[in-house]
Amino acid sequence: MTLGGNAMNRKWLAFGILLIFLGTCIIPSTAQKIEKSFEPTSRGRWLYVGGTGPGNYSRILDAVNDARNGDTIFVYDDSAPYREGIHITKSISLCGEERTTTIILGAVSMNFDDVTICNFTVDSINADSLIGGDSNLTIKQNIVGHIFVGGYDNVTVASNIVSDGMDISSSRVTITGNTISDGSACCYLLGTNNCTISGNNLTDSNYGVLVDINCQHVTIVGNTFSHCSEPLYCWGTLHGDIRRNTFINNPRNTSGIILNACQWTQVVENNFINTSMHCMMASELWGSHNVWDRNYWGHPRLLPKPIYSSNRFILHYLLGYLIYGGAWEPRYPYLVLVPLSLKYDWHPAQKPYDIR
Repeated sequence: MTLGGNAMNRKWLAFGILLIFLGTCIIPSTAQKIEKSFEPTSRGRWLYVGGTGPGNYSRILDAVNDARNGDTIFVYDDSAPYREGIHITKSISLCGEERTTTIILGAVSMNFDDVTICNFTVDSINADSLIGGDSNLTIKQNIVGHIFVGGYDNVTVASNIVSDGMDISSSRVTITGNTISDGSACCYLLGTNNCTISGNNLTDSNYGVLVDINCQHVTIVGNTFSHCSEPLYCWGTLHGDIRRNTFINNPRNTSGIILNACQWTQVVENNFINTSMHCMMASELWGSHNVWDRNYWGHPRLLPKPIYSSNRFILHYLLGYLIYGGAWEPRYPYLVLVPLSLKYDWHPAQKPYDIR
């Protein structure tokens, strides 16, 4: 064999070895079937429900019963809807494949630390859809009816679509990026400390946010309130921060923001847009050390915006009985009561804020 022939054979041999090496790298990666759509967030096992692989469970509750603390249960939408109620008493993550198609027809309740529920449609008739207690609870990216969380510490409710409002009675709560509607209150807080409500769309309800007695350090920022009879009502709140929210298209004869017996609460840089004058008449009753500043009141204002206090209305009725022997209704209450206002927004904004 010639020298040139030997060189050519060596080239072909090297090329063949290279092809074999590339084949061993490529074939396994293309032939392997990926069973889950995202990487695990815990160090525990992964259990699968509703799929076709070996070891898959047919019921979510069976997987929950077999799970250990730290496990993740991934539920495929192939076998949805899952007609079962689920009670979780372990530290697990329960995740659906896709929230619009992974459907649970029954309530989901949690009574343990470190529980995550995500990517489900939970449809429970005549019951709360999601119920929680204990600490470190995360409810995210679900479509649900009503959410009730009581007794938890460190709660995150994020990016859900909630059709019948939520009741929260916990500490260190974050409610963010949700669309909440159709309840007597989109978001009802009772005895909640250190709560942040941010970036939510609150609509079609009696109350947008109702902050009831004994709540402290509540931050309400960057939300949109629309089509709510009483968009924001705070009762007995201490150290509240109501900032850069938009109140738009709310009905007549309501108040956009009511502070009732609140103290050390600031209402700053909020928008009131496309709203009747009645809704823009924010009010304050029996409060102290509250600040209203730099809000946009539907149009540019040269004069300060009076913040009406219900104390004055009570005073007028009392004086009417004492002086006139009966209830006295001033013909032009706006003009008569302005000088008696206890609060003003002294620096009203001249244009709406760009809140995203």
